Order: sequence, then structure tokens, then C-alpha cells
Amino acid sequence: MEYSYVGYTEDKGIIKGRLSAASERLAEDTLANIGYRVLSLKPITPFAPNLGTFLQPQVKTAELMTFSRQLALLVESGVGLVHALELLQSQTSDKQLKKVLIEVVSALRGGSSLSAAMSKHPNVFSTIFHRMIGVGEHTGSLEGILRSLADYIERQTTTRNKLKAALTYPAIVVSLAVVIAIMMVTFVLPPLMNLITALGGELPITTKMLLAAVDYANKYGLYTLVGLFGIGLVVYLATRTTRGRYYLDMLLLKLPILGRVLLLSELARDCRNI
Repeated sequence: MEYSYVGYTEDKGIIKGRLSAASERLAEDTLANIGYRVLSLKPITPFAPNLGTFLQPQVKTAELMTFSRQLALLVESGVGLVHALELLQSQTSDKQLKKVLIEVVSALRGGSSLSAAMSKHPNVFSTIFHRMIGVGEHTGSLEGILRSLADYIERQTTTRNKLKAALTYPAIVVSLAVVIAIMMVTFVLPPLMNLITALGGELPITTKMLLAAVDYANKYGLYTLVGLFGIGLVVYLATRTTRGRYYLDMLLLKLPILGRVLLLSELARDCRNI
């Protein structure tokens, strides 16, 4: 299987690349043998959507943040890890998180580590989440790592909310402009066009083009909407894959204004991670 990785060395700094390995563990060992400290390692999925992943409900960030803080408190209080997870599983109201925690507890009883068990649920526990858990397991500071992860999720949520707030006003303005334009070409221009034609006047070329667009929308608007919906669905499913997200991110970063906002947001997140 092919993996994409982000590594670090003191002489070369941050390095990105790809390699083929039979498993994620072998890929990590290969990178470690050549002197790379692995920062991120993800399997490269083929360009095909996973409908199971698409239909799977997501765990809210607030639930994950609460889970991290409560697990840190229980571990610090001396409660066994398996028992602590069982307590949180019985108390959480999130059905998806409850289901995942049952599977994590089962994996722990089978001899797996917490980080390895969490890595099997990437839709709930991100790469940075389960890797940080692995660091906590190796250093004996799991409760501190869990608190750091809770703070990290909280900062991520705050940054995301600020970004949404910054983009809300422009989105409202554009939406209102589109609605007004549709009302103009639907209710205002046709009577005005009839009046100008009755008076023997000549319509401007821009008005003719606009009316032609309206006529097309009246005749083929439904087919166009269905086609756009289909294209949007395909694009959305494609972004559920690693390669699809890569191309979408490259496109978004090239957009004026929005691309720079997204870039600065990601840089801020990376700096906090470091």
C-alpha cells in the first residue's frame, strides 16, 4: 500500500513524500531507519468514495473535547484506563462516540494500546489525536496529553468559528445580490422589454444576452439544477478521499482573499501543534 508522509530531520527540516509498504507500522519503521522523525503518515486511498464513511455520523467536537478532559481527570485520579473508558462510554449521549468507545475498550482488552485502538477510527480520532496519545503512552504523561488535546480542540473550534463569522457577511451579501438579480430578470425585465419593443426601441446587447440566459433557464433550468447537483455530489464524495481533498485544497488556496484566509488559518493551526 502507498502512504504519504511528513517527516523531519535536523539537517533537512520538514520533508514530504510517498513510500510503499505492506502496513503502516512497516512504513514507520522504514522512515525511522533512514533517520526521519514521522510527523504524519496517511494511506493514499484510490480516487473512489467510501459510502460507508460518507453515511457514518460524525462526533461533535464539543463531545470529543469533553471526552478528553474527563478521561484525563479519571486517569489522573488513578482509575484504570479500561474502566475509565467504560464509564465515559456509559455516560456519553453521542451514539457514534459510544459505539467507537465500545470497540476501543474491546481492542484494549485484546492487548492493543490506546493509540492503536483509536487509530482504527479516523473519523473520530484524527491522526494528530491518536499520535499524541501514543506519545503520552510512551512518556507516561497520558493525562497531560489528553488535556493538551482538549485545549487544542477548543482552540481549533474557536478559530473555525471566527473564520465562519468572517465569511458570513460576504456570503449574505452575495446571496442577496443573486436573489435580487433573479427577481429583476424574472419580474422586472420582461414587462420592460415588452414596453421597449412596443415603442420600437432596440434593446442593448447586454440586455439581450441576459434575456437569452433567462429563456434558457426557463426551458432547461430543471435539467441544469439536476446536473449541478450531480456534479456537486460527485465532488463532495471525491473530497472524502485523500487525493480528492488534495486537489480541492489546491483549488481553494488559489482563490483570491479566501485562499489567503484559509492559508493563514492552517498556518496558525500548525504553529499551535508545534
